[in-house]
Amino acid sequence: MGYNKPETLKKYRETHKEQIKEYVETHREEYRRYQANYRKKHLGKIREIMREWRERNPEKIKAEQFVNNNHLPLAEFCELCPQDDLRKATEHHHPDYDYREIFVSVCVKCHKYIGMMKNE
Repeated sequence: MGYNKPETLKKYRETHKEQIKEYVETHREEYRRYQANYRKKHLGKIREIMREWRERNPEKIKAEQFVNNNHLPLAEFCELCPQDDLRKATEHHHPDYDYREIFVSVCVKCHKYIGMMKNE
């Protein structure tokens, strides 16, 4: 059967997103152990994927290094969250990597949302 084919797994994850999220939340420690074991077992594969990503995204690496080397502070709260649901800003988002000094302080949820909107 085709249960382990990547396209089958991807389709399953898309159609069962809520069930997977609920499982991970209720079995957090078990899931963390699973992830740690996976990383140990597949270290070479993970390093290769990371190397390929760095080669494809040098502008993102430079933007991140610019922020880290210059110790640029984050705003206290996410600049994109609605006023009635403010979350702590934990990440920098660069709308244009050519202008590394221009960034927005965002929470993880908003940063993921921005990434999803870019891919559409």
